[in-house]
Amino acid sequence: MSWALPPALLSLAIWCVLLFARGGFWRLAERLGRPPKPAAWPAVAAVVPARNEAAVVGKAVASLLAQDYPGAFQVILVDDHSGDGTAAAARAAAETPDGPDPRLTILSAAALPAGWTGKLWAQNQGLQAARERLPEAAWFWLTDADIAHPPGLLARLVAKAEAEDRDLVSLMVRLRCRTAWERLLIPPFLYFFAKLFPFAWVAENRPRILGGTSAAAGGCLLVRRLALDNAGGLAPIRAALIDDCSLARRIRRYGRPGGAGRLWLGHGPQSVSLRGYDDLAGIWAMVRRSAYEQLGRSPLILVGAALAMALIYLVPPLVVLSAGWHEDGLAAAAGLLAWAAMAASLLPALGLYGCSRLWAPLLPLAALLYTAMTLDSALAHRRGRGGAWKGRSQAAAGEAAAGPRASGLETPSGKGAGDENFPVGSLLIERRLRPTVMAYYAVARATDDIADDPALAPAEKVARLERFQAALEGRLDGPELATAVRARQALRAAGVPVEHAWRLQEAFKRDAVKGRYDDWEDLMAYCADSANPVGRFLLDLHREDRAGFPASDALCSALQVINHLQDCQADYRLLDRVYLPGDWLAAEAVAVEDLDAPSAGPGLRRVLDRCLERVEGLLEEARPLPWRLASLRLALETAAILRLAEVLARELRRRDPLAGRVALSKPAMLWHAVGAAAACLAGRSLGRHPAGLGHPA
Repeated sequence: MSWALPPALLSLAIWCVLLFARGGFWRLAERLGRPPKPAAWPAVAAVVPARNEAAVVGKAVASLLAQDYPGAFQVILVDDHSGDGTAAAARAAAETPDGPDPRLTILSAAALPAGWTGKLWAQNQGLQAARERLPEAAWFWLTDADIAHPPGLLARLVAKAEAEDRDLVSLMVRLRCRTAWERLLIPPFLYFFAKLFPFAWVAENRPRILGGTSAAAGGCLLVRRLALDNAGGLAPIRAALIDDCSLARRIRRYGRPGGAGRLWLGHGPQSVSLRGYDDLAGIWAMVRRSAYEQLGRSPLILVGAALAMALIYLVPPLVVLSAGWHEDGLAAAAGLLAWAAMAASLLPALGLYGCSRLWAPLLPLAALLYTAMTLDSALAHRRGRGGAWKGRSQAAAGEAAAGPRASGLETPSGKGAGDENFPVGSLLIERRLRPTVMAYYAVARATDDIADDPALAPAEKVARLERFQAALEGRLDGPELATAVRARQALRAAGVPVEHAWRLQEAFKRDAVKGRYDDWEDLMAYCADSANPVGRFLLDLHREDRAGFPASDALCSALQVINHLQDCQADYRLLDRVYLPGDWLAAEAVAVEDLDAPSAGPGLRRVLDRCLERVEGLLEEARPLPWRLASLRLALETAAILRLAEVLARELRRRDPLAGRVALSKPAMLWHAVGAAAACLAGRSLGRHPAGLGHPA
């Protein structure tokens, strides 16, 4: 037996498995067909990201506007900082004898934030706009600016999705295949993709743990709005270079609460890519962008994949062509059978692209080139140039997303319990209760950061906060909602109503859309959701009498207003929010722009003092609380917080919050807190208490 026989036989065995036990991937049999029409056609919004696509975007837009879809339909094109007139070309394609087609909306993308790839950031803005312009949209059609679709495609996509109850329906569009390099490499590109993700397996409704396969093709992807919302939108995959398959995995796992999302992926040769690859360099750049990403950026998997490609595709022709050297007829026969099998399996892909069958025996050469492209992709990532596409190196997006924002929905500001004005989960809280307090604080901090993130649009903030609310209620789960899930579990285990966390989200949603308050009552209504639930949570956690809620509400509202006064200038400058009664400002002829001044003028000073008068009144209402609590530890904590609030109120009277943030140093906080707790402890131990309060509990 020669050296050639074992690898030849192994390669042949692998080909038997691929041909007969890999979902028939090579047949390319999955087609859209003519599914039955739905009883009612749902509204659909198409979202098209476009960056420097002036040469092709006109045809792409024209094909979208030519869809003969019976239901409501809108097209949102997001111009991603193009420098070649992409928006103008798209606008020209929408011109009709009666003027611009009203179904097309063109947006200019906002600056690309850290942690997002350019395409996903553009799509995310397009989806936000689609929700606003077509609120009833039940489906989103994600497509590219270099794809042209036949007129009846959208109707068939929707019919397929509705008839089979799918959450995501996607088509692999037909790439251009004219030049020699395209004929050599484009049919194998489709072939390799189908082998990696057998389309028949994608259609099976099985979770990944049971062998389910998730994949999609980004050039034509119809996704159910509800499933996308359940999956957290695009934020959880914002750094993905292979965004289509990443989205498919999200929909498969989270598209339906309690069950796997339903996917379908097929071949759509009537939808064509308008982008050509005249030479090897163009195809090489396309593959290099994401090949290493597909391998999870793992050097070990890279080595394994390269060896597997060599064994499967290179060994058969090498054994055949070297037969005169090794003189092993059995090995040569096995190699020839394997080579013939791979060539035959490529014929459907060649037929789809109208290529001669003579290209089939060259599949090993194509495999060799794709392996080299993958190795080059790994090298590019190692050099920090991974994901290079249209002037951007997008590997940095993944690195940024791997940092504090990796959970997807959350946008951490970096603040923690130690940055707050008042103690959070201090040693005065019983040890057994501290984990629940910290779980509650974590969800409050996370959602407050979402509401305050300047990179998120108001609609996106509200959508994320509503997902947190759903998770708190137990209607949603998922890794991006882990903070909310932990809080829900902790509260339920402690017997505390989830409402105390849920109401915070109502305040934060108000922050996302509201920046002014008409009067003091309006501001107190905000505090009822933003602050008062915190005190009620602590009282319920300690099984205190709910008769203490009014005093607790007064303390929490006072703390909230104090915080607003401390940050009045920063809130205005960074978030365009003013937590001061509008009627009081008007009475003093104070404009909100006065908050941008280096110091407070007389009128603004009077407004601040008027707020502090109300704060002092609230603190007076709260003063009996430490003496009426059954829990000594909670009483001491409350006394410390009450004293800190009184000291801060005095400081805000004395100092100008516009000249510099009014805050207490850590030593000062400790001094006042310990003093207040000690005084409370002594008073309760000696039976002494403020006049008119009765005896402490």
